[in-house]
Amino acid sequence: MPLKPPHPCKTQACSGLALYGEAYCSECIAHGCNAERDKHRRFDKTRGSAASRGYGPRWKKYRAAYVKRHPLCVDPFKRHQKSPQPAMEVDHIIPHKGDQVLFWDHENHQSLCTSCHSHKTALERRG
Repeated sequence: MPLKPPHPCKTQACSGLALYGEAYCSECIAHGCNAERDKHRRFDKTRGSAASRGYGPRWKKYRAAYVKRHPLCVDPFKRHQKSPQPAMEVDHIIPHKGDQVLFWDHENHQSLCTSCHSHKTALERRG
């Protein structure tokens, strides 16, 4: 039986090919390029599930109602001023970091499109 062809390496910005059954190319494995990705995986495992952080059924119901009342992205980065984008996320303006009072504070919420929410979250995680 023929082997499956190689596939792109999972390391960001790597153009190498990984063998079937491997996530990373041999060069990235040798140089440890995947260490940053593994660090993020360990962080995700330690922070608990979405439901344990407060994003359970109650939040989903609230989020749907909020987006219905505020259907457009507030565009905090001035990325799409000429063509308003539909909001898909409810963002905590000030990260709540587990504080349930801040988590449910209506003044701390804003509607964002997925792109703006991802960008804001990445900036917050970088510090």
